[in-house]
Amino acid sequence: MSEKPLIGITMGDPAGIGPEIIVKALAEKGIHEVCRPVVLGDLAVLSSTIPLISREMGLNIISDPSEAQAVPGMIDLLAASDLKGDDVRPGRPTVAGGKAMVEYILRAVEMIRKGSLQAMVTCPISKILMHQAGFKYDGHTQLISHLTNTDEYVMMLAGDRLRVSLVTTHCALKDVPAKLSMDKVHETIVITARALLRDFV
Repeated sequence: MSEKPLIGITMGDPAGIGPEIIVKALAEKGIHEVCRPVVLGDLAVLSSTIPLISREMGLNIISDPSEAQAVPGMIDLLAASDLKGDDVRPGRPTVAGGKAMVEYILRAVEMIRKGSLQAMVTCPISKILMHQAGFKYDGHTQLISHLTNTDEYVMMLAGDRLRVSLVTTHCALKDVPAKLSMDKVHETIVITARALLRDFV
């Protein structure tokens, strides 16, 4: 049997729900049965989050994904930021946290391109915080497309039985009609069909 893939998990906004999602998810054995998860995040944030959720979770600080232990009850952390003080308070987003939030994504994409990670999962980010940190993208999708020089892309919501690709993303409902066009709908259908045949068979 081939070795389980190394999957990077970016922590998202340090002041948001991402740290809690990570701790709860990695406490489950099921994730470790299908992959070796590696968190790109902040040591101080995760250290303060773990006791709130589970006294049995531990942290394994690593410098390379290959060092991951990948066992339930242990979070393999690549510390991609060093936040302190007010920058680690839940519910209190800061510009420093926003910069760290983007840094996790930048590092994960770089590691995937080098082959040290096979894929990435992203925790929630704040578009406003991303802009305040100096990155003028509407979200993960646009930032990752820029980093990978990808011109044709769509966001897909995928489950076991249903997959939905979005023609518009990250805009108010009142703005959707102005962003729709026959060409945009057609482009989304073509990209989705190609992905379904290539990546979901």
